[in-house]
Amino acid sequence: MYQNLITMIKAIILDMDGLMVDTERLYYTADVLVAEEYGKKISNKIIEQMIGQKPLDSMRIFQKFLETRDSPAILLEKRDLHFLGMLKTDLRPMSGLKEFLNAFYSKIKLAISTGTQFKYLEIILRELDLQNFFEVIQTSDEIKKGKPDPEIYIRTIQQLKLQPYQCIALEDSSNGVKAAKQTGCYVIAIPSWHTKDQDFSTADILLDNLIAARDHIINKFKIL
Repeated sequence: MYQNLITMIKAIILDMDGLMVDTERLYYTADVLVAEEYGKKISNKIIEQMIGQKPLDSMRIFQKFLETRDSPAILLEKRDLHFLGMLKTDLRPMSGLKEFLNAFYSKIKLAISTGTQFKYLEIILRELDLQNFFEVIQTSDEIKKGKPDPEIYIRTIQQLKLQPYQCIALEDSSNGVKAAKQTGCYVIAIPSWHTKDQDFSTADILLDNLIAARDHIINKFKIL
């Protein structure tokens, strides 16, 4: 199918957390710190359920795990205080990010489709000097259902004024892969160390890093 659509690829859509930027490590640390306040030790199973969700939805999962009467909003406030502090002192791009973006910038549309709130995305883009790469930025702020629901990808593609088959999506989580795949994109999965044990069987291809993804896209879709 995709071989016949080589000339039809018009956009690359990237997730952010764990794919572009190593923020999942920061979220994980923040979740651990909050869990410790409630005398709990967080598990990878809970983290897997929370990844890709809207912030309050992820905190609803967290609330059940913590067995607390504190609201998801309170938990989110606690988590975000830890996260924001680390965001300003320990922000790291994923390996190969700038090389990937430079390879496609001005040759094809680039977009972000992320469960992160805009207030944090704005900081990340500014700190890493990435503001000018993307034509469309879709955060979770206006989204009703988080990944694996395809809503965020549908909105992103609508803003790009394209069809799903014209888009390549890059994701690091199974929830993200499912969301992009349901929409109809060609999906590249690049697991992070937080997500490496998840099920990526629905992705079109599983790769190790952004450099491998860059080379795969150039060779398969002839984007030069």
